[in-house]
Amino acid sequence: MAYVSKQWTDFDYQYPTRYTLWHEDLSSEVITLENNFGVERVTGDSWEASVMNAMEARISAGFDAAEETRDGATVPTAAIGKDGDLYVQTETVSNVTSVVALFVRVDGAWHEIPYQRPPVEVTGTLTAGSVTITLQDASILTTSTIDIYTDAWGVNPETVVVTTGQIVMTFEAQVADLGVKVVIK
Repeated sequence: MAYVSKQWTDFDYQYPTRYTLWHEDLSSEVITLENNFGVERVTGDSWEASVMNAMEARISAGFDAAEETRDGATVPTAAIGKDGDLYVQTETVSNVTSVVALFVRVDGAWHEIPYQRPPVEVTGTLTAGSVTITLQDASILTTSTIDIYTDAWGVNPETVVVTTGQIVMTFEAQVADLGVKVVIK
């Protein structure tokens, strides 16, 4: 999330030093107060809009320019979040965006938080006599861990080919339909 700066504006009153003084008998009078702070011992920063807007511009420029490096990859501050402490690395495959990794910044250094995607189950049926089944899902990646299950004891695929978005399995020809399930992690 990028930094959103605020535009500061000075107060502008017709009578900035005019006050109403209320007495115990509920009568009132308008008075003018004058600042009388004495000798200035330290010159401080003013709280004028121009000073505040310059500060906002410096903060915004810092957010726009800041980039952190983690394992040689550039991590833009805008992607880190409002406080700059968390980075979520995502990957989009077939219009599906998934979290790939989480990182937290502690004492100026990035640390990976162990993260495991929730498993996704994809099922299909290998019809009797067929030898190949293709299961498709956007969560299937070449880097995924894939567990394969069948509804017949001891029947396993002879070959498995994983590409982004699909898994193709070859079995011996079966005499009955075979239920196949893959769990993608």
